[in-house]
Amino acid sequence: MVLIPLQLFSAGLTGLTLHWTYFVNGPNEVTLFGYEAYLKVHGPESRCGRAAYYDMFQPMVSLVTTRDSEVHAYRPLDQKEDVVYEFADKLLERLRPHTGAEIDIRDFIEYYTFDLTGFLHANIKFNCLERQEHPILAIWHIAHTKLGPLNAAPWIKHLLMGLPFIERLKYYRQFMTWTEEELGRNIQNNTKDHYNLFNYIIDDARNHGGIKENWNFILGDFLVAIAAGSDPVRQVLTNMVYYFIQDPHHVTLIRQELGSIDIRNYRDLQRLQHLNACIYETLRINPVVPSAGLRIAPKGGITINGAQIPEDETCFVRPDEWIPERFTTKPELVLNKSAFVAWSIGKMACLGKNLSLLETRVAIASLVTEFDMEFALGEDGSRMFTEMTDYFTTSPGPLRIVLKNRKT
Repeated sequence: MVLIPLQLFSAGLTGLTLHWTYFVNGPNEVTLFGYEAYLKVHGPESRCGRAAYYDMFQPMVSLVTTRDSEVHAYRPLDQKEDVVYEFADKLLERLRPHTGAEIDIRDFIEYYTFDLTGFLHANIKFNCLERQEHPILAIWHIAHTKLGPLNAAPWIKHLLMGLPFIERLKYYRQFMTWTEEELGRNIQNNTKDHYNLFNYIIDDARNHGGIKENWNFILGDFLVAIAAGSDPVRQVLTNMVYYFIQDPHHVTLIRQELGSIDIRNYRDLQRLQHLNACIYETLRINPVVPSAGLRIAPKGGITINGAQIPEDETCFVRPDEWIPERFTTKPELVLNKSAFVAWSIGKMACLGKNLSLLETRVAIASLVTEFDMEFALGEDGSRMFTEMTDYFTTSPGPLRIVLKNRKT
């Protein structure tokens, strides 16, 4: 189900509907609609635990897939602003030779996010921006899409992993082999010269039972850092390019903001209201992890207010429209400010929020400072949505554009 184009998901909402806010979609699975349901299930007071969905990569356990709230709360993330700016510069260098030509912008954005994630988290130099796509990225693409359909029933994946002749999991095995070998090299070369995220995780493992005892936790975090860490930012940046071409007025507003600051000063950059509004609105209308977040009811069950929710305007006015001003000059378009939960909420909220915002702000500021953007001939941006796939994180469809030197 998870590889069906996302716009078709609503087609299944017939027949089994019990209530306007409840939908039974499995023998022990219920989908709940509305912010109150989300708050009850995911909020800070929730006693709901993560569902078996998060056991997909067992025996590995990572900060994204752990079902233990104490383990999740213990994992820190380090930010390296200078590194992010360095990779944003490399993105511009890679794009400049293509000025005036048709390109699929999602590929170049992925080179940026994948290179940055590897280096920032584990000091791995993929060099996609400087050379070409790293072979492991292609393997990850295939492994991810092959594994995606099994997310709804993770036990099937564990069963198939015990059968070496199953073709579907061949690339997943190749990716895992590379991951274990690369992790071994990372541990062996662990120094204080480049103190990345994994230095902290490795040091923590050594101080709490040793590497061998914590191997599945280390491996799980390593996998997430290398692979899943880049997908959400890639999705947001690709979507934002589409919206900027659709309505260049927002690019003008962001450029006006950028003209009043030093772009290299991230403290100033993160305070730009319209830049942040465009990011938040993109995350609101295009969630980067749409099918994740499954929870199991706690002991004794959970009660959720059964009040009817009229259509889709309980939390936002004109919810299907991209209107960044709802976060700045048009607050009347937000009926429930608490319903903006792009990074989830509660004890299991995304730990990478600030890092993802750093990567996104710097990349967008760099792109709009240097380039004007327009659709390639025959492109209208629709395939970015219609060919988008969801396998835990989303992968955007193609978006062919033409970059031009910015008019001054």
